[in-house]
Amino acid sequence: MIEFANARKLHEENPDTFNRNLTHLAIGNYVKICHVNIEPPERFWILVTDIEGSVVTGIVYNNLFHSPLKHGNIVTVHTDNIYDAYAGIAGDGDESDNMQIVCETCA
Repeated sequence: MIEFANARKLHEENPDTFNRNLTHLAIGNYVKICHVNIEPPERFWILVTDIEGSVVTGIVYNNLFHSPLKHGNIVTVHTDNIYDAYAGIAGDGDESDNMQIVCETCA
């Protein structure tokens, strides 16, 4: 079974060092999550395809090295699992470098 980190709890425990911004949580945007029951834990992006209350479904949008999840897999997470949300195209905003790499390696 795949387990995801509780990013909300991590943010509450470390508000000065762990910024969590969900203002861009919408269909078509990207959210960062972390698969934790593997070694080492692995953070990755999903492209949001559906939001039903606090349940978010999306497509794994980058290649993972340790997780059995693969680019293109569909995953469902709770909003508590979301580290960050990113709206826009690769090359814009706070996550621009990260998203540029994701888009180039998985295109």
